[in-house]
Amino acid sequence: MKGKLLVTAIFIVFSFSIFLLAQDEGLISYKVDGKEFRFTDAVFEFHPLDGWGSIKGGKVERIKMGGYPFPQYRDIEVGIWVDIAQDEQSIVGKHEANISDLMPISVSWFEWIDKEKGEIKEIYLQQDDSGAEKSMFTVIFENFGPPGTIIKGTFYGKLVDDEGNVYEVSEGRFEIKRVDVD
Repeated sequence: MKGKLLVTAIFIVFSFSIFLLAQDEGLISYKVDGKEFRFTDAVFEFHPLDGWGSIKGGKVERIKMGGYPFPQYRDIEVGIWVDIAQDEQSIVGKHEANISDLMPISVSWFEWIDKEKGEIKEIYLQQDDSGAEKSMFTVIFENFGPPGTIIKGTFYGKLVDDEGNVYEVSEGRFEIKRVDVD
């Protein structure tokens, strides 16, 4: 019985320490037309002097480009960033935009066309600046606080690629640390 209690206690302490470590990392997760994305090195970069901030989550993936192309490897950015242009007192709440001047957004990733030949398709989404409903995007901040605060919220909407194809961003969630830059 003592052994089971000791193992249980160790498991609880280990789980709690993993939970605390996770609080230092920023998490952004979302789906684009059902394809899941998750980034654990995300932040909310806030510019207190100018009153705006950026939700940033992403990574650089090094991919092998097949047998013959030069360079043999290529770095591709995959991720999301959203600029929120509000003063510090009004960050909490709902932010909606249908043109990039109001809330610039970028979502990027790549898909393999032919892995053997090193052929990929880079996908870059943003708002359609016509102001049409086909690219409405919403970000909801649940809280805001001083530097170091874990800021939580959700996001969803529709964005377009360079060819005008509409993609749905859904189930967006973030828990990211506020980091001031200025």
